[in-house]
Amino acid sequence: MRMEISEDDVLHVAELARIRVTRTESREIKEQLQTIFQHFSSLQDIDTETVDPTMHISGNQIVLDHTDREDVNQNIRADLIEAPLDTEQVLQNSPRRENTFIRTKGVL
Repeated sequence: MRMEISEDDVLHVAELARIRVTRTESREIKEQLQTIFQHFSSLQDIDTETVDPTMHISGNQIVLDHTDREDVNQNIRADLIEAPLDTEQVLQNSPRRENTFIRTKGVL
């Protein structure tokens, strides 16, 4: 499967990201993206039928619901339910505060 991308696609995404891109740059970006997509599409040719699914880079399969299995080697920590921090603890390290709010610079 070959992913086709046009210069107009590049320009559209650039506009959405509010990035100024010339036609010349869009041609170059298009070629680079098509190369990247070709590399990803080559993954479709790999036979993974005999590979066990994993959810972690360690290669260990993580079973999230293992109530009936005691032999599962979990490599993620169990959730700890603790009382939440009180407002003063949360605000003590904030550089600026206003009443019970953390004051930040405007974002928009």
